[in-house]
Order: sequence, then C-alpha cells, then structure tokens
Amino acid sequence: MDTKDIPSIGRFRPTSWADFKTYAGNLAWLLEIENSRATELLSRIYGYANAHELQAVLKTKGEFGFEQQEGDDRFEAPQRNHDDRVLHLAAQELGLEGVDITRRVWLSRDCEFFGRPGEHRVAFREIKRQINVSEGTAPSGVESDATEYAMLVDREHDGRVHLQFTESGRAIFGALMDAIPDSMGGGGREGWQDQMVKVESLIARYPSNPWVHAAFVCSFAEYYFQGDWSQNLAHSRESGAGYSQADAHPGFVKYARENSGIFLAHAKRGIELFDQLLEGKGDRHTEHNLSSGREVDNFYYPALLYFGAYVAANAGDVRLAIQWAQRNQKLVDGDNFGVRYLLGPLYLNEGRATSAIKKLFPLGVDYCDAVGHVCVAASAASYGNADDAVKHLGRALEMTWAPVELFSAKWAEARTQTKVMSNHDAPAFFQEWRHRSAPFWERETRVAAFFRGMANDKALREVLLSYHVANSGLVGVGLVGHEEAAPRYRAEEQAKRKLRQLMPALLTANWQKHMA
Repeated sequence: MDTKDIPSIGRFRPTSWADFKTYAGNLAWLLEIENSRATELLSRIYGYANAHELQAVLKTKGEFGFEQQEGDDRFEAPQRNHDDRVLHLAAQELGLEGVDITRRVWLSRDCEFFGRPGEHRVAFREIKRQINVSEGTAPSGVESDATEYAMLVDREHDGRVHLQFTESGRAIFGALMDAIPDSMGGGGREGWQDQMVKVESLIARYPSNPWVHAAFVCSFAEYYFQGDWSQNLAHSRESGAGYSQADAHPGFVKYARENSGIFLAHAKRGIELFDQLLEGKGDRHTEHNLSSGREVDNFYYPALLYFGAYVAANAGDVRLAIQWAQRNQKLVDGDNFGVRYLLGPLYLNEGRATSAIKKLFPLGVDYCDAVGHVCVAASAASYGNADDAVKHLGRALEMTWAPVELFSAKWAEARTQTKVMSNHDAPAFFQEWRHRSAPFWERETRVAAFFRGMANDKALREVLLSYHVANSGLVGVGLVGHEEAAPRYRAEEQAKRKLRQLMPALLTANWQKHMA
C-alpha cells in the first residue's frame, strides 16, 4: 500500500502504558498476530517510531490525545482519518491491498483505538462478538426466540415504533452486513454464491432472527429471477438501439415460478418473526430510511414485504402477494420501493375498480408514469370508460412506445431509431406488466382487440414514431452548441404538437371500431 495514502496525524498519547498494552492485545487478537508485533504496529499507528519511544513519552507528564505543536493542525483531523490510519497501517503490516484486505482488518477502524478506554472497550467487545458470529464461534441461537435479538420501542414523540437491537442482535446484524453482496452492504472478492452460503449458515444458527431471513430474500432473490424485470438493463451508448432497449431476460418466464420456492418459506418466516417483535404495531413502523447507527435497522421489514410480495406472486399465491404488497405500500411514503408496479397488474387481474388503480398511480406526482397510465387505461377500457381509456393511453404513449410493441410486431423501427432513457419506459418493463396481467387479457378480449388495433394502426404508428425519434434527438442536447440544439428543440416541439393534435382522434377511432 502506498504510504502517501496513509493519513498523517501527529503523535497520539494513550491514557497509560497499561491501557496501551490492552489496546495492543486486542489489536493482536483482531489481526491474528503476536502481541509483540501488535505492540510495535500500534506504536507506529500512534505516530511513534517504536514502542520504546512511546513508553518513554508516557513516563513524562502529558494529557491524553494528540500532541499539539504550533502551526500543526493535524490533531484536528476528522475522526475517520484517524481510524483510516489504523486500517491502512494494519493492511500494510499484513501485506494486503484492495480486495485482499480481510474483514478483520477492515473492522480495525471501528474499534476506537483512538478512544478512551471505555469507548474502546465497548467498541471492541461489539466487533469481537460480530467476528465470532461471522466465524461461527459464537453460541448458537437455535433455542432462542426473536426477542433475543431486538426489542420494540414505542416512540411518544411521533407515535411510531421501531425495533432496537440487543447486543446479540447487533452482533448478528453486523455479521450479516459482512456476508451479503456489495449492493446490500457487503463486499470483498467472494461471489454472491459464496455469500449466500454464509447467510444460510447464519439462518441455520439463528433461525428465530428475522433479519437473517429478510437479508436472504432481499439480497439473493433477484439472482433467481424474482424481482423487477427491468432492473440492471444494459445501457449502451454505442449500439443503434439506444440506451435502455434491452428485452427482459427469458429466465423471468422460464424460472421465476420454480425458483420462488427457494425464498417463499424464508419470506413467510421472516415476516412472521418481525410481526412477533412488532406486537401488532407494524403499521406504525418508522420510515425505512431512518436509522440510528448500529442500534436500529428500519429497512429490512418493509424490504422483506416488498421482495416477499414478488416471490409470492411468482409462486402463484396472489392473495399473499397483494397482502404483503399493500402492507409495504402503507409503510413507505411515496412508494419508493415501487410496489405499485406489482399491484397494478394484480389489481387488473382481479377486476378491481379503476379508482383503486388510480390510487396506486396518483396524478400530479412524479410516480404516475407510463405503466400507471397504461394500467388505468386498461382498467377504464374494461369498464367501458372511453374518456379515461383514451386520455391515459395517450399520456402513456407520449412517454414511450413500448406498450404498443406488446401487441404488434410492426414496431421494429422504434428499436433502431429511438433512445429509451428510463428503465421504466423500456420494453422489459412492459413485458413484465403484460406477463403479470395475462389473466386480464384472457378475460377482456375486447380490450385486447382495442390495444391490438391501436398498435397496428399505421397512421398512429407514423405520428407516434415521428415524435419519439424527434424526442430522442434531445438526448445529449445540453452538450452541444445553440446552433445544433435549436433545430432539435424545434423538431421535438413540432412532432409533439402534431402527436397531441392527431392521437386522441386516432385512439377514439380505434375505440369505436373495437369497443363500441
């Protein structure tokens, strides 16, 4: 490791030689090295040439903390700089770099080696418990119940509740965060399959801990085609197809149902355990994005309801999928998990009122997008409401051509001439919507005929394609000069004006042909 990356902090004076030796012994346990080697390493971390120099300084009068010299402000460096020095020098001592740095070394920066004895003692005890859980040397929790890991806190100031970890719960949650994939908080050289095995080991040892079940589902379900079809679509700046044109992976159709069995029991068990801890107050669970460091996690309960709903839907348990999805929706302000995209087609299948679908995708807010408009249009059409069907379908098609591609093979030009800038406007997103709403289309044959007629309407295709080609011309317009940008804006405005003039009449004509 390059020494220029190691923060310089000046010299740090511990409280006493005896306390220093305790710290050094703990560092030796953490890094799995000899005490003498850890003593010399911690001396260098504190800014001394060796342990003899540090011991000599401690024989003189002085106060705990960093030495202050005139013109030297290194003692005022942020705490993270001090902790990063521990990490860097520990890694350097062991000859480790990058992804080869072990979790034990990473955790060295969280042990309060620059703290007072009480601070260090508490931090090191927690890290040691976490490591023992990760390495399988902590006591098993097979005989424990959920209350061993968290307690319910009923908050008077806002009427909400949250679950606060016990010491055992904190240790297991910390080990869990070390085990799961990068996208959820872990890291390292391992592949996700190895990390999945680690989480399964935690489940076997702590089966009544809801977080291990939740993390298993939330972290690995998407590898088994259980989530949103449009996640992580390839974005290509080079291909003529544009940015987000990729089709959904065929595995979603082929494997989602059979793979759901890997996760459904864990989703059920995790939610059951959370419900036990929440004592019937789950609807008052605090915001999922609020937490208090190592004491509280508010994310995994609503996250498990979200991912569990997808797993249940893939398994064919629609009632359970809707129940869990609705619970997630009630907990998450603004639905930033996006559970509405699952509920929309499920509501269509059940023939729920158009008003219920509109509540999923309220107008006037950012998250009434093309899928929302198409859901409302399909529902309105099934109830014979021409005005709503035409209006919302028109809004959806102005956002993306992807819905019509589902009902006609005549839209190949859209793939090569336009750029889709959002996963939620991409073909894959609508392929999932069509697949999940299959019972609706089988039942509502006249609505299907209306959508097919619209998709095959040559005049509508020409005006719609013309607009989306012009709209794609605005991609990157901020990077060019006025002379090049101005005609692009004019072309887009003209195409939009023509689309808005012609599309209502074209959609209405198709309605009259297939629905009247």
